[in-house]
Amino acid sequence: MPFDFPIPCAASLLQNRDEEDGGNPLSCHILLRKTYAISVALFNRFSELTQSQGYAGIAPSVIRHLGHLCPEVSAEIGMTLGLPVTAGDASLSERVAAAVQQDFEQVGWRHPLSQANIPAGVSTELLKFILRNFNANHDRLLDGHAELRCRAVEEANALR
Repeated sequence: MPFDFPIPCAASLLQNRDEEDGGNPLSCHILLRKTYAISVALFNRFSELTQSQGYAGIAPSVIRHLGHLCPEVSAEIGMTLGLPVTAGDASLSERVAAAVQQDFEQVGWRHPLSQANIPAGVSTELLKFILRNFNANHDRLLDGHAELRCRAVEEANALR
């Protein structure tokens, strides 16, 4: 019998069942959680985007605008990509965001959100969906920094 509902639906179902059966919720650093929540909101709102395209399109902007909230994580991402960075670097978020964007482009995974016909000013509409993403915001950690999150979405949408 064919699988007749989308794979992301199945993944969410399995994640939620795991949590209900005593598994751990998605409790990792804020960059991953915000990027995930935004990509899910984009994917669910704009049919021309896949979730991975939304993720690749938004991740550099999220790092650029929110990386300072967890400098150790930002530095670890940068070091993984071969950057000589530390958590105390003044330009850490910008350098790591640029490296992530470049890495996505090199592997052919970069997907500018501007190619998906997303209207300007959509970030406030998406904010409602981002905050209601239980997998990423079960502990309300994502409730803060709305202005930074909106700037990240608008910047990613404007990139050509």
